[in-house]
Amino acid sequence: MVRKALITLLLAAIVVPAAAAGNGNGKAKPLDPSQAQALASTPGQSLETTISRASKADALAASTQPGAQTELASGFATAAQAVAASTGCTAWQSGWGWGTWPYDQQVYDHTYYCAVTGDHITYRTTTVTTGGTLCGTESRNNWIVSGGIGYFWMVVHAEARFACPTAVPWVTLHPTDWLETSYNAWGNAAQVGHS
Repeated sequence: MVRKALITLLLAAIVVPAAAAGNGNGKAKPLDPSQAQALASTPGQSLETTISRASKADALAASTQPGAQTELASGFATAAQAVAASTGCTAWQSGWGWGTWPYDQQVYDHTYYCAVTGDHITYRTTTVTTGGTLCGTESRNNWIVSGGIGYFWMVVHAEARFACPTAVPWVTLHPTDWLETSYNAWGNAAQVGHS
């Protein structure tokens, strides 16, 4: 009898927070862990991609954005020198989305880079931003996985780790999502991989 009452109280403690988290009137609410896992892990799709010429001033200013990671070709002491030595700069924004609402996750790569056209990349700065409904961002990062600054191409890996709550307060999903983009000294870019 006591055991049955304890089980009923425990179930009520789990169900009540889930019901209070949203009533379906346009608000997302956490789901049970198995449903949440199924929705969070659905395959992704490419999000809006834009590439455009950028002024040297805009490329340099991008390095001051919160979370920006900047790299220069060897021989340059400052970003301003690396940008000034280039013959052109490019701005790229792309993203990839995973999951199904309300467990959707988006990762966006915002990269400005400058190059001596057709020869080598002198400068790059990348900022990773994220989006999602229930899934909050735990961390963001980016790095070069192939080629690099001083080469005629580079592949940048942009990733984020998310925290997605479930209806069970102590169960949180932690997906890590990434996309990779290839850039070249001619001012071209394309997505080349994703998780």
